[in-house]
Amino acid sequence: MQALRNHFPPFLLCLLALCVLAVSGCSVINSGQKEEPAVPAAPPEPAFKVSGDFSDIRLPRQLNQNQDESFVVRAGGEITGILVYSGGIRPEEAVSFFLDNMPADAWNLVSILKSARTMMLFKKENRYCVIQVDSTFLGKTEAIVWVAPANAKAGEGNEPKTFE
Repeated sequence: MQALRNHFPPFLLCLLALCVLAVSGCSVINSGQKEEPAVPAAPPEPAFKVSGDFSDIRLPRQLNQNQDESFVVRAGGEITGILVYSGGIRPEEAVSFFLDNMPADAWNLVSILKSARTMMLFKKENRYCVIQVDSTFLGKTEAIVWVAPANAKAGEGNEPKTFE
């Protein structure tokens, strides 16, 4: 101790002792506190929602269905209809969304026509889906989704199915 006093003035020794006590005191205080369990973060919402009438068609979350302009017909175990959606998404983003997501539900792109509006034709097993994407005069995007059954034996003289 005498050697320390010779090299360090008493003031520095007291300051060093206070620092050591303060650091050890903080660890004792903190060890007595219980840590709050981490609240699990809510899973992120998917970037899409599913049409209520056609569970195998994904839609951008920004699009909302216009009930007044949409209709669905169920006949003989088959379902067909026209669903109209609009919302705050750019048309090109909506087109990209459908092109990226329809294959996830086994829809195959048959054809696409891009102009002022975009029309996409998809086929799946025994159904067709046409999606038209356009911008409205109010600056929103409108997506019209037509779903209809395909003829089982197209080109063999079968009459097309008509739903009214």
